[in-house]
Amino acid sequence: MKAVDLLKKLGYYIGVQTLKPDKSNVCSLIFDQLVTLHLQPAPEGHLIHVYSWVGQASQAHKLQVWDALLAANLFGYALDGAYFGIYEGN
Repeated sequence: MKAVDLLKKLGYYIGVQTLKPDKSNVCSLIFDQLVTLHLQPAPEGHLIHVYSWVGQASQAHKLQVWDALLAANLFGYALDGAYFGIYEGN
């Protein structure tokens, strides 16, 4: 099954029949007006990347946060295959 078809099926089951990637190839689901979950089909069409902004590190603790994320990301072991990333944008 292609990722886009899977997104359509997900949309059907959650009551969002219009769920499909936008011009940027991303679907965004907003929960309780607090958390946005982005679903982006990979170019190959058989994977969906799922990501969300989870917080902001203060300048004082930035290095500690980076150290913790790097340690957790080591081969995905501490995150059961998931990964964290750092977004330097706004």
